[in-house]
Amino acid sequence: LTAAARTYTPQEYRAGGIWHAQSWQNEGWGFLDTLGEYAQAIDWQARAMSRIELKAAEVLPEGPQILDEGPAADLMAAFCGGTPGHAAFLAAITPHLLVPGEGWLIAEAATPSTPLAAADWSVFSTDCVDVRGGGYWVQVGDTMWRPLAAESLPMRIYRPKPHYPWLATSPTQAAIPIMRRID
Repeated sequence: LTAAARTYTPQEYRAGGIWHAQSWQNEGWGFLDTLGEYAQAIDWQARAMSRIELKAAEVLPEGPQILDEGPAADLMAAFCGGTPGHAAFLAAITPHLLVPGEGWLIAEAATPSTPLAAADWSVFSTDCVDVRGGGYWVQVGDTMWRPLAAESLPMRIYRPKPHYPWLATSPTQAAIPIMRRID
């Protein structure tokens, strides 16, 4: 999987207007719920991704060199709370990258001094992230939303569409006509 990631201020989010689901994305989520073959394929890939070990590396002409110490290694060790968090993150983000092509990784810190490793890391769909009153909100129930703390770090992770790189794409988009026939 290849993806891009970017943080947005609430003002950029509101001005961007690109995080409203495209119709094919909603249809893809529907097929994940109703088309067993598709759901099994996505689940298999998510489980496979959860087995990947994330490491910091420096890209050199002869190939990547794994970094076992230093700031980059420390940041990778803290990302999502360490190795068990890496597995949970990869399993959680994979359906978002394969179905609608985008999702949000949010690190919530209780205070500004909370270390990155102690933050609460969660993955949300684009339908469950919004900006209200100048801050980010996440949906936590059918009609329940809660604000994120100002210290939170929301990151949009997506597969950029080649033609319009600010939009997301996924293999699901091209498979929708076939999934309609199967359904």
